[in-house]
Amino acid sequence: RYIGSSNFAGVKYGHSAGTHGAWAASMQYFGYGEMKSTDVTGSVTGTFSPKDICFSGTYSHDITTALRGGVTLKGVYSDYEAYSAFALAVDLGLNYYDGDNDMSLSLVVTNLGGQLKRFNEVYERLPVDVRIGWSQGLHGLPFRLSVTAWNLTRWHLPYYDTGDGTGHDSVKLKDSFMSNLLRHLVFAGEYEPNENFYIGIGYNYKTRTDMNTYSRNFFSGFSIGSGIRVRQFGIGAALAQPHVGAMTFMFNLAMRL
Repeated sequence: RYIGSSNFAGVKYGHSAGTHGAWAASMQYFGYGEMKSTDVTGSVTGTFSPKDICFSGTYSHDITTALRGGVTLKGVYSDYEAYSAFALAVDLGLNYYDGDNDMSLSLVVTNLGGQLKRFNEVYERLPVDVRIGWSQGLHGLPFRLSVTAWNLTRWHLPYYDTGDGTGHDSVKLKDSFMSNLLRHLVFAGEYEPNENFYIGIGYNYKTRTDMNTYSRNFFSGFSIGSGIRVRQFGIGAALAQPHVGAMTFMFNLAMRL
């Protein structure tokens, strides 16, 4: 369940492939709820339910004892009322892990590809993105810190500051160096006292500033999640409130077959 009447869901199955490889297959569903369809005069002619579905296959392999690479092939189908489109895309990833220092570095390039079937014969580029992630454990302590940089294909991510909503403040365009830098970064911390329990908190400055209206609350941009593992099962949940009128809840179930 996401904001409004939208529903998102996904399922993934993974397995080892020899000593140094692994593969996975997954499907993701994004349903945006029921919407009204109208004619050019504004008269309601019915309803429709727009949706996106993504099928993907992944293979990863150990390049060295510390370096691992992977590739994901995705097929994306969109159905919006009388219009539909289909695209093929590839994600490429590389991870370096230093077990002695509990440090991880990752580089990902997403959505390389294009449309095979277009909406109403209009070509649209896929949202190619470059992301870099760093995660660091703290020696002798059950804590881990991480920073993810995303939207690295463009530097300027301006937004409008609407003030406190009283009407006395003018709308201001924010496009400073520090504002752009922070809108590219996502921060997180994790507490994991043992391998069967964790709790984490994240902060996304871009989400907070995107919700920069008088009805934004203190928790905008923050998210919190926790999970437990019992025998063959793992259960996780995450909660966020990006806007005062919208709370999101995500649930994850993992099973070792």
